[in-house]
Amino acid sequence: MKLVESISSSRVLISTGTGGVGKTTISCAMAIALAHSKNAKVLVITIDPAKRLGSVLVEKNLGHIPTKIDHTRFFDIDIDVKGELFGVTIDMSKGWDELVTRFSKSSDDIKKIFDNTMYQNLTTRFTHSHDFIAMDQLYEYYHKGEYDYIILDTPPMSQAFDFFDAPKVLADFFGGKIINLVTSPYRLSQSSKGAKIFDLASKPFFTLANKVLGENFLNDIGEFFYLFKKIYDPLTKRSEDITKFLKSDSLSCSLIMSPVQFIEKNYENVHTELNSRSMSLSNIVLNMFPFSDIDLEEVKSFIKANARD
Repeated sequence: MKLVESISSSRVLISTGTGGVGKTTISCAMAIALAHSKNAKVLVITIDPAKRLGSVLVEKNLGHIPTKIDHTRFFDIDIDVKGELFGVTIDMSKGWDELVTRFSKSSDDIKKIFDNTMYQNLTTRFTHSHDFIAMDQLYEYYHKGEYDYIILDTPPMSQAFDFFDAPKVLADFFGGKIINLVTSPYRLSQSSKGAKIFDLASKPFFTLANKVLGENFLNDIGEFFYLFKKIYDPLTKRSEDITKFLKSDSLSCSLIMSPVQFIEKNYENVHTELNSRSMSLSNIVLNMFPFSDIDLEEVKSFIKANARD
C-alpha cells in the first residue's frame, strides 16, 4: 500500500517508461488501486492508438469520451469494491476540433478552419501535434475537477521527453518566423464573396510556388495559418498554463521499469531529463520481478548479485 500512498500525494500521475515493461498494465493497476483504496473517482488516459488500454481494462468501446469501467471484475468476489474508474483514449482529430472551438473568436472562423483542406493533414502531421493534444486534454480534465485522480499512460520513453516539451514547441511554431512568412502574402478579400487571395506580387517565391503548386493550394495554406494566428494568444496562454501545471505539486511522474533496467540505473537519465524541466520523479515501479512474495532482503540480494561493478 506504500505505492498507493505515494501516487495519491498528487491529483495527476504521469506514467512513463520504455516499451514492453508493462506500463499500460501498471497504469491501470494503479488507477484501480486508487479508486478502491481512496474510494475515489479515477480517470486513466492513454494516447496509444493501439487500444492496449481497452484490452487491459476489458473494454472494447473505449474512445474519446470517458467510459465507466466495471472495476469489480479485478477483485475477489467477496470484496466490497469502492470508488469509480473511467477510461479514455484520446482522439487527436477530435481533440484539435475541441481546441479550435474553444479558442476561436467566432463560429465563422471555426467553420473556415474545419472546412480548410489543409486542416486535417497539418494538425495530424505536426511533430508534436499528438503530444500537445494529449497534454491539452489532460489539463482540461484536471481543470474541470470532475475526477479525484488522473493517470496518464504516455508513449514509450524514447518519445516521452518530446512529449513534455510539446506545449512550448507548438506555441513557438505558430508564433515563429516561418508562419509569418507563409501568411505575409495572404489576405482576405473585402469583396462581398470574401474570396481568398494570395498577394503574389509581394513575394517572388510565392509567384513561382503558385505556378508549381496551384493557387488553391497556397490559399488553403495561407488561410489555415492566418486563422491559426488569430488564436495564437489563447494558444500561447494555454501552453504556458500547461507548462506551469507540469511543474506544479499537483502532478508527479512514475517510472515503470524492469529489474534489469533498474540494475543498470536507467532511471538516472530519466531523473536528469525530468529535473531539467523542473519536474519530479515521485516513484519507481519495478514490474516483472521474479518473486511471488517479495521480501526486501531477497530483493536486495537479487540486485547485489546482478549489479555491475
